[in-house]
Amino acid sequence: MTWVIIRDAAIVYRGAYSQCLDVAETYQLAAQAFHPDGTELPPRFAPGVHLLPEEMLPVRFRRRAA
Repeated sequence: MTWVIIRDAAIVYRGAYSQCLDVAETYQLAAQAFHPDGTELPPRFAPGVHLLPEEMLPVRFRRRAA
């Protein structure tokens, strides 16, 4: 499945889920957090940044991004 990072209504990156998370962390679009007991929390994305499957985008948006 292909995932996309969207920032301000533009596709920033496309790829596998783990690649998208790595890119988001590299460019400081997402931050990892941990519970006090050491378990990992879901990543927190910066305002205006979203990570979602490419199939969830409207068809016209997918065509424009291709």
